[in-house]
Amino acid sequence: MYFYGDLVQGKELDKVARQRKKKYHEITVSQGERASYIEQGWRLKKELKNRVRLYKDKQCDELLEDEVWLLFKNMGFTEMNQDRNFKIQAGATTKQIDVFAKDENNVFIVECKASVEGARVLGKDIREISDLKKDIADSIRNQYKNRDVRVSFIIATQGMRWTERNQNLAENKKVFDWEEAELQYYGELAKHLGKSTKFQLYSILFRGRKAPDLANIKVPAIYAGRGGAKYYSFVIQPEKLLRVAYVHQRRATPKEILDSYQRMLNRARLDKIGRFISKGGYFPNNIIINFTKKPRFDRKAKEGDIVYGILTFPPYYASAWVIDGQHRLYGYANNEKKMKDTVAVLAFESLDVKEQAKLFVEINREQKAVASNLLWDLYPVIYRDSEEVKQQLQQTISLIVRKLNLDSDSPLCDHIKIPSMPTKGAKITNLTMATICDALAENRLVDRDEDLLYEDDYDSTVDFASERLKAYFSVISHSFLKDWKKGNQGLLRTNIGIRILFIILRSLLRYLKYKGLEGIYKKKDLTEFKEEIKKTLNPVLTKLIGMSDEDRSEIRKQTGKGRVLNNAQRMAWWIKEEFEGFGLELLRNWAPPVPSDESDENIRSLLENTEVSLRAFICKELRSLYGEPWWRQGIPEEIKDYTNARIEDRARREPLQRDALRSLPPDKKMDYTTTPHLRKIIEYSPNWSQFEPTFVKDKGYTLAQFKSFEIVRDTYQHYREKQCDEITKKLGYWGMKWIRRCIGSEKTER
Repeated sequence: MYFYGDLVQGKELDKVARQRKKKYHEITVSQGERASYIEQGWRLKKELKNRVRLYKDKQCDELLEDEVWLLFKNMGFTEMNQDRNFKIQAGATTKQIDVFAKDENNVFIVECKASVEGARVLGKDIREISDLKKDIADSIRNQYKNRDVRVSFIIATQGMRWTERNQNLAENKKVFDWEEAELQYYGELAKHLGKSTKFQLYSILFRGRKAPDLANIKVPAIYAGRGGAKYYSFVIQPEKLLRVAYVHQRRATPKEILDSYQRMLNRARLDKIGRFISKGGYFPNNIIINFTKKPRFDRKAKEGDIVYGILTFPPYYASAWVIDGQHRLYGYANNEKKMKDTVAVLAFESLDVKEQAKLFVEINREQKAVASNLLWDLYPVIYRDSEEVKQQLQQTISLIVRKLNLDSDSPLCDHIKIPSMPTKGAKITNLTMATICDALAENRLVDRDEDLLYEDDYDSTVDFASERLKAYFSVISHSFLKDWKKGNQGLLRTNIGIRILFIILRSLLRYLKYKGLEGIYKKKDLTEFKEEIKKTLNPVLTKLIGMSDEDRSEIRKQTGKGRVLNNAQRMAWWIKEEFEGFGLELLRNWAPPVPSDESDENIRSLLENTEVSLRAFICKELRSLYGEPWWRQGIPEEIKDYTNARIEDRARREPLQRDALRSLPPDKKMDYTTTPHLRKIIEYSPNWSQFEPTFVKDKGYTLAQFKSFEIVRDTYQHYREKQCDEITKKLGYWGMKWIRRCIGSEKTER
């Protein structure tokens, strides 16, 4: 006899679980026994007719045992001890077992130690378990008549202080140590993955070891592709794929794994997919994975480049990284159909980190399956080991933004919505991660070649850049605190305001370099840098403070990239009026003011001529790109609809011209487009490559120039030039001149 006490399975597990979930014990006794139990610490819960129901709080050690027991039950272990009276023969003695958990091929023996006084785990506890390990394992294998059962030992603690010496001792004795953090992470992971959690547990505990229970996962498959893009295609039951699948980095802690799953898997979406599956739903598209260990493929037949055969999975946990289809796969994790349904899989083999990450991002960007916020949040996970400079940069930017949101001394603390982090509510957490990451990327603030907020390497840059960004936003937030606190109801702490402020920051750093003052933001003490920020940005902050709420709101509403840049240019001009040399890059080579000999009539004529020239230029370029179908292929649908509606309206008003109007050639249809339409045609994604060389290969700057031109054109077109303020007129005039020079209407600037 090897076991003493009861083990439970099936429905009995659920019955025991209900009792273990309670934080107290409960009994019903006669009225005569009541006093005796009260003396033993029991308390009254409910008076019955002739009896009383009493309860007593569980002690901390028993609460810990229940927590660990429930964790293993939730992870899908199928046979467990019923109570604290379970023992196993260990040589000449018996050992009481706090938690016994078994699945098909694994048994876990868990010793639970809890204290409310912060006691240390004594080495004797570790040594005692170590001394009994072999005898306990032998008893378990004899009981089940299975020598291949893997037996693992864990010490789980709560309120204990592990010393480095005891941690090393546990590692040497091959006893796993779980502190509160590990229990918390595994518990949260089980909420996401249910019974599939145990395979993630195995991938951590048994890393690098072969798994006998995975040795026989075989599927019919085809093998195709060329070079490094070879792949296997097959169908498989989700339950089998869940055993080896993972979305985290291979060498990861429970916390890192939990973070990965919280980023990658939306709990509500998993539940929705689970309900869809239960109602008979299925997914026709492939789940895409990468085998990180080499599978075996036994060829059976070949036709051309396609080979048919039997694919045997690598016998290792976490050997298949899920590149695409995470929700489809893990939607089966808690569904009974995971053993009956099949899913289609496309599997690559041994893609390197760089190629895995590239494929993941390309798939999700193309399919729009993962929002930009989530991609930025995931970059530290999928690019962690990458040697690609661009990927290192994206990872660095993501880490900087996370730090800005987490650091208590950051003005942006708790104000950024990061998918894997809890939010404080819409009024507080009002900025998106993508807004700030994109702003850092577009302004090249931490690019190595720009030498602005980059230091030594990308790892060092995270802290270096974060501190300077905190200093910058600290000055701005304190200078106009009333607006900053308004969040989305103000200007500065909005997604539009932040984008503008990042553009201004780049100009500020470039200005300091231009003045030979870059040392003030590169040294550790940032006091002088803050003073320079306050002094230089004073013209902008003064004007913003003096603006009406309506004017600030109007800036906030102007969300287009060109308009954002245009507003940043206006603010840079306010600074330039006091600090010569500021915004040289942002303002380029403009030469304000408008020449004195340029009358309003001349400007109006130039504006009209520019618009006519632009239409002719666009027609020529689109014809060069698409040939005769240029109108159909190169004009966005909304513009074609607008143009056709205008032509049809005129045809109704001029019936004698109806046939001629309805048969206008594309060149003449262009006359019915508006000034903003011309910009939209140029920036239209399929067209931009044709126009890019003409407009200095800078799309953002081009859009800003066009926006300035449009505003002034609209003003003069409707005879409202007196309402055009001086800066708007300057920006529009020189924007127009820049456009004319680009398209060849004017070879020299005045």
